[in-house]
Amino acid sequence: MARDDKYTLDSKEGRGRKRQRGGGGSPLSKRSVHRMRSHETSQAEAELEAPAEIPEHPLIPAGEPEIIDTNEALDSMLDHVRSMGRFAYDTEFIGELSYYPKICLIQLATRERIALVDPLSNVNLDEVWSLVADPDVETLVHAGAQDLEPIARHIGRVPENIFDTQVAAGFCGFSYPLGLGRLIEEILDIKLGKGLTFTHWDHRPLSAVHIRYAADDVRFLPSLAEVLRDRLAQLEHSEWSSGECRSIAEAAMRNHDAESLSRKVKGMHQLRPRKLAVLRSLVLIREGAARQHDVPARSLMKDSVLIDLARNPVSSVQKLDKVPGLSRRVAQAYGAAIVEGTKSALAIPDDELPSRPAFVKETPVDQVRIDALNALSGSLSYARQIAPSLAVNRKDVAQLYLAYRYGRDLESCRLMLSWRKDMIGQPLVDLLEGRSEVTIGWADERLYANLNTRETEKE
Repeated sequence: MARDDKYTLDSKEGRGRKRQRGGGGSPLSKRSVHRMRSHETSQAEAELEAPAEIPEHPLIPAGEPEIIDTNEALDSMLDHVRSMGRFAYDTEFIGELSYYPKICLIQLATRERIALVDPLSNVNLDEVWSLVADPDVETLVHAGAQDLEPIARHIGRVPENIFDTQVAAGFCGFSYPLGLGRLIEEILDIKLGKGLTFTHWDHRPLSAVHIRYAADDVRFLPSLAEVLRDRLAQLEHSEWSSGECRSIAEAAMRNHDAESLSRKVKGMHQLRPRKLAVLRSLVLIREGAARQHDVPARSLMKDSVLIDLARNPVSSVQKLDKVPGLSRRVAQAYGAAIVEGTKSALAIPDDELPSRPAFVKETPVDQVRIDALNALSGSLSYARQIAPSLAVNRKDVAQLYLAYRYGRDLESCRLMLSWRKDMIGQPLVDLLEGRSEVTIGWADERLYANLNTRETEKE
């Protein structure tokens, strides 16, 4: 949580092993001390556990990773990657204490070589980002959404030709999301060592445990991808998997525009268009201030503060003192910008106001029907050997059902886009309109679901 001084933050718990705290405040918070102790314990346990033996395999590089901390060494590795036409990519970063995640390590691997690129050595990373965005080179990742974000941010391009093994596994009958270690053990029968749940990826020099752990994140991806590629082809899911990977990569380009940022604010769907315009203006002010001081945006102003300011627009800096949760220092530094942004938003012509997200309150009958359709959607997915959690969620089903019930545009619903339309969206619409019926059964330890077109009586 934020301190009352202007921009100093206590540490926050990381979200997964990638988003880790990378240093200590002074004085250390209790959570910082906990993280440091956990880091030491985790590393000690990892050192006691023998690492997995690397099998001999043409797609699994067995050598020690190269540590790259010069532009010359990086250029050599990138030339090698381009010559191979396919490579594995991953990053380790710290995400809680800065506006953009601090990238501490970049892992690259082909079937012949592994390299750990050290961004803290001031090497030029632009060619790395260009490589990931190159449509002529396939980039292998696992759960790569956050690892792809720097490409869009640094060079303004969408990462192309991405093969995400977590996504591919979801299209091959595995659960989603499935961790890399579990997937490697299931497919390659290799058990990786204990993970570094808490670690300081910006500490140098990297220990042998850090180096082995980071290298294994990319070492097995070429072999893993080859197996999954074959399974996708057998199931005829290759195109669907590619489409989903492409959607994840394209989403990285939309992370920081005004509308996307506003839609991430909790409670924004309750605002009318005029108040939504105020919120959008305030969000941009918050983002600009957070970027300027390199701190997480919500550490300056919580979402609840933005919603309060949007619902109850202020007309003077003095009135900001009465806004619950707004830091006095933030109000002093950005009060004038908040007031000016609010006034500008209130003056926007009606035809230029942002659209309000469609929101319909579910009736008790709606809830039961949506739950039933959601269960059916999961069955349709599982019967096709696609992880239900990858294909659909209740929010998607509710959006489609309520749009159908109230005569709204169906084609903008997520379940009517791309591969989801063929697999779930259109079958649900056909069912709702009485054109088909579904038969679900269990045979040979497998669920099956058949869609049958109903015969209609001739007039």
